[in-house]
Amino acid sequence: LSDWKKMEIVQCMMGVDPKFMASYTATKYDDIEVVGLWKISNAVQQEKFDAAKQRIKTQSPKVSSYDIPNTYAEQMNQLGTKPLDGVAGEVFLLHGTRPENLHGILFEGLDAALSNNGNFGRGVYFAEHAAKIDQYSTNDTKYRKKGGDITKLHEKIYTKCKHPQNVRYAMVCRVLLGNHVVTSDGRTRLGGTRGSNIFTTNERRVLAALENGKIPSSLIGIPGER
Repeated sequence: LSDWKKMEIVQCMMGVDPKFMASYTATKYDDIEVVGLWKISNAVQQEKFDAAKQRIKTQSPKVSSYDIPNTYAEQMNQLGTKPLDGVAGEVFLLHGTRPENLHGILFEGLDAALSNNGNFGRGVYFAEHAAKIDQYSTNDTKYRKKGGDITKLHEKIYTKCKHPQNVRYAMVCRVLLGNHVVTSDGRTRLGGTRGSNIFTTNERRVLAALENGKIPSSLIGIPGER
C-alpha cells in the first residue's frame, strides 16, 4: 500500500520501547520501523469470517467486555475501510510467524488444526503488543529466487518495491473475540466460575461450555498474572 496514513497508524500500533522487546526474546533492537504495508484479501476466507461474525451476533447478542490499551484501540479503530463491529467483539490484532510460513497463511488462511500446544493450548495466537508476537518471528534477510514458499512470497509482495533486507513480518488481522474466557495458567478460568477448566480435555484444543451452555468464541491469556 502507498497509503502513508495507514503506515503511520500501523507504526503506532507496533510502537513499543525496543528495550522491552528483549523481555520475550534475546533479540536486541535499536528501533522498530514499519517499512512496508500490504493488504491481502481472500474472498473464501472473507466469506467464512462474515458467516462467523453473523453467528456470534445471533447466538451472543451481548459479548463479554475486553481490555485493549487505549492508545492501541484508538489507532485500531482508524485502520479498516469497514468499521469494526463491537457487537461481535471485532478487533485488529497482531500475529507473528516465520517468513517460510507466511505465504501459506496469507493466501490459504490461518488453520488452528495445524497449531502446536502453546502456553494457552492449541490454537491461533494473536496479541496487541509487538513484543509478544516477535518471539514467533525470524529475520528475512534477502530476496530469494529459489526457495519454495519463501520465493513464492517474495514474487508476490515485492513487485513494486525492493526487499528491505533484515525484515520481520507481522500480520494485522481482523479477529472476532465474541464471548470469551480468560486464563492466566492455560487450564483454569479467571472470572465467572473461577478455577473451572477452560478445555474439554487435556489436549487443550476445544474450549468447554460456559454456565449457560454456550461455547466461548475465544480465549484470552494473561501471561504471568495469578
